[in-house]
Amino acid sequence: MKFATKIALAAAGVFFLFSLFFSGWMLSRSRQSILEQIQEGEEQQLARRQNQLERAADSIQESASQVLLRQLFRDNFDRTSALYLGEQELYNMTGYEFDWESYKRKMAQGEIGSLEIGGRVFEQEEGGKNLLVFVTKFQLSAERCTVVHYRDVTEVYARMRRVMAQGLGAAVLLGLVFVLLLQLVIHGLWRPFRRMQEAANQIAGGNYGVRTGMKRRDEIGQVAESFDQMAEKVEAHVQELSEMNQRQRQLLGSLAHELKTPMTAILGYAQTLQRVKLPQEKQEKALSYIESECRRLSGLSAKMLELTGLYQEEGRLELREISLAGLFDRAQEVARYRLKQKDIRLEREISCPRETLWGDEDLLMSFLLNLIDNGCKATEPGGRLVLTADRRGIGLRDFGCGIPQEEISRVTEAFYMVDKSRSRKAGGAGLGLALCRQIAELHGARLQIESCPGEGTLVLMCWPE
Repeated sequence: MKFATKIALAAAGVFFLFSLFFSGWMLSRSRQSILEQIQEGEEQQLARRQNQLERAADSIQESASQVLLRQLFRDNFDRTSALYLGEQELYNMTGYEFDWESYKRKMAQGEIGSLEIGGRVFEQEEGGKNLLVFVTKFQLSAERCTVVHYRDVTEVYARMRRVMAQGLGAAVLLGLVFVLLLQLVIHGLWRPFRRMQEAANQIAGGNYGVRTGMKRRDEIGQVAESFDQMAEKVEAHVQELSEMNQRQRQLLGSLAHELKTPMTAILGYAQTLQRVKLPQEKQEKALSYIESECRRLSGLSAKMLELTGLYQEEGRLELREISLAGLFDRAQEVARYRLKQKDIRLEREISCPRETLWGDEDLLMSFLLNLIDNGCKATEPGGRLVLTADRRGIGLRDFGCGIPQEEISRVTEAFYMVDKSRSRKAGGAGLGLALCRQIAELHGARLQIESCPGEGTLVLMCWPE
């Protein structure tokens, strides 16, 4: 059973019981009031008749016979009265037999009310009827007499029972109407909570951007506002976790991507030293490159952590003045074996007014090597790549397949690849240009890509303005 139905039924039950109790109390009070009015009227009439009887009896002798007393009583009272001398019935016109023992017992138990004219009044059931019995005692001639008078109030009780039944029926009908109205009211009050429930279900289903959108000034509005604030916190937390997961994925991919090129160079030099007998000078030069690349790899992890933003206190940029020509020389030397494998020439064009630049040498080397690696993938064997430096910045131009214009805005996204089959076959992971963009941003520069399908691509790290 729904909560709203339980509330409605409970409220209707309380309402019904209250109505029943109140109706019973009101009917009891009404019956008592009616009986009091009847008693008052009968008491006045009884007093008048009693006075008439007493005046008539005063005119007769003290030894008046009981026959005369009966005559006087019959002349002054009607068929609802009876005359007694003591407890002896003298004349009874009522058709009922009155139980004096019951009368005495009720007097002893205090169930009989008093009359202003003297005497008592009580209710009695007789022959299936409800009687209001009046008992008064007075002196008549030389005799101590008692008059018993009754008023049939059966209709009063019957009317009260009919009213009670009607009231009960009305209470049941009003209870049903009350249940329906309360259901509608609760349904309206419950609507905001259903909206919050639906929003909670959508959030549980992964739609963290949903909100209740309720603007109310009552307590429900305050709950809705707190719910929306909680949803915002949940969305922000989930977004933070998602970004952290993405950074972790990018970190692993970046490390694997960055390790590949220097390890290729190290492997090439090591194989050359093992298999080819080189002059002492070239052996030392090869060992120097191996040592240099190993040192670069030892600091590469910290650089990758900074790129992905996972640890802000480690791997800070080490900015210093770097020779532009020396940076290109080192990039050509490191990429030599990669270029040799692809049978691609690497040229340089320097038209920059400056000879040096400020930056982190390891990150700038990663920038150039990533561009060279991407250029090798896009260029057919026997082609060429050009390292370029001009007034705008440094970068690489290739003359390969190019990038469609609609794809240029997305190629810097991590793991995004224009031609997935070609990139996977070439060992790519879609991180090269993403790393280049981050390296440029760390240097306060921006990455600019100019490409035309079938003609090649120019990727530049544009100097900060």
